[in-house]
Amino acid sequence: MRLPRLAGLALPILGVAVLCGWLLDVAVLKSVVPGWATMKPITAIAFILLGIALRRFSSSGAGDAVTAGCGLGVVVLVLGQSPAVLAAVPAMGHLERMGPFTAVALVLLGLAVLGLPHRRSVSLAQWAALAGGYLGFLNFVGYAHRLQGLGHLNSPVATYTEMAGHTAAALVLAGAAALTVRPQAGMMAIVLSDGAGGMMSRRLLPAALGLPLVLGWLRLMGERAGLWGVDQGWAVMGLATLTLFGVIVWRSARALHHTDAERQRAAGALRRAHDELERRVQLRTLDLESAIQALEEEVAERRRIEQALRSSEERYRGLIEASRGLICSHDADGTLLMVNPAAAAALGYTTGELVGRNLRELLAPSVRGQFAEYLAQIAKAPIAEAPIAEGLMRVVTRAGEERLWVYTNVRYEEPGRPPYVLGHAHDITELKRVESLAREAAALRSVADLANAAAHEINNPLAIIVGQLEMVRRKSAHEPAIVSRIETAAEAVQRISGIIAKMGSITRLERLPTSPSVPPLLDLHRSGGSGPVS
Repeated sequence: MRLPRLAGLALPILGVAVLCGWLLDVAVLKSVVPGWATMKPITAIAFILLGIALRRFSSSGAGDAVTAGCGLGVVVLVLGQSPAVLAAVPAMGHLERMGPFTAVALVLLGLAVLGLPHRRSVSLAQWAALAGGYLGFLNFVGYAHRLQGLGHLNSPVATYTEMAGHTAAALVLAGAAALTVRPQAGMMAIVLSDGAGGMMSRRLLPAALGLPLVLGWLRLMGERAGLWGVDQGWAVMGLATLTLFGVIVWRSARALHHTDAERQRAAGALRRAHDELERRVQLRTLDLESAIQALEEEVAERRRIEQALRSSEERYRGLIEASRGLICSHDADGTLLMVNPAAAAALGYTTGELVGRNLRELLAPSVRGQFAEYLAQIAKAPIAEAPIAEGLMRVVTRAGEERLWVYTNVRYEEPGRPPYVLGHAHDITELKRVESLAREAAALRSVADLANAAAHEINNPLAIIVGQLEMVRRKSAHEPAIVSRIETAAEAVQRISGIIAKMGSITRLERLPTSPSVPPLLDLHRSGGSGPVS
């Protein structure tokens, strides 16, 4: 965008300078060199509009209403010089008209400004800008010929030199700037590309445009110096043109050859790199397929393990919930994590009421002080030794009844979760009561056995005494005093015999009905009744 910015600054300055030259009648500003053709005021205004449009292009990079208006204004100004328009507008008749080639060049540049913002017309706009700039370039050729003394020739080139010199320069600058407004589109995309077409155009176009002009100027210089005549000059010019163009074409061909060789080497290296990449991709694909297969197998194995774990957990949960044993788990602080229905029912609660409570709250007040010692004991032992805490615990039910449980607790540590304690207990309250009753029954049985043995030992002497008293009573029947004493003694023996019979009745023991889970109990309340001793 440097050239459009430069043209956007130079063209308005040139146009304003020319207008000032016409207003102030300064010949240098109108024609650069006195006696040459002058730039007309309308031409100066057209260059001001073109400069504004190119400045807008350099600022925004795209066309807008201002650029379109400037391009349209240039076309209207140029076409306004036609005889029909001058006849319709008498006020414009006093203005000097620009030359026909200048008018054509400005119209082409105005159309180029209108077409450059649009994608479909950018290529045509660039060709129009090239044509307008080329007309200005041809004027330099004409001036070169005129300066060398060919002004007397009535040739198209000589007559074309009626275009002002700074007009020709402005046309060349405007055409070049318009070509570089959209360098990524149209013909300029090819000229500025890195490909073979771009390289050839950049090498050959400057030579095609500049070399004939330079050789023609040198031919004329040689003719003026008397080095050769007209025919010899043309021959020298033709030979020089062929030679120089041959050298340029050869250098361009060699450059293209080197470029093509580099491209082929790069293509070969790229092909080898592509093949190597394909090989690595195939190897990597095989590795990935193997890894994916191994991963799929691992995932399947993990799924089987997870399914087995879920099944095991379900069986474990079902076993715990259906177990008649008292099972629970708690964390390192004693907070209950799980309680099975049997343990909850034994305490008079539901499982939901117990989970989240501390086990210490369920202990009897007399043993709550020992709970901290229990937690320290089970947390201190190494996990490798399967830390076990065993013992008796007194719990209090919801109804306030104290129960005696025997427990076995184990601490577990699993990855991803805090340590916890799993406990199992049995309620031995009734068993302890039965054991106490059994001890009492055994003591009573010992007393009964002793009483029975004593009664047996007493009854035998009493029977002898009763027999002896009966014999004495018969022999002393005629002695009332003796008989009276014997009867008193017999009554005493009878009372002793009744006491012994009473003792045998009291110490008779009776066995209650039993159940498979409760040992036989002794009924002390019915032990005074009649019936056989069991």
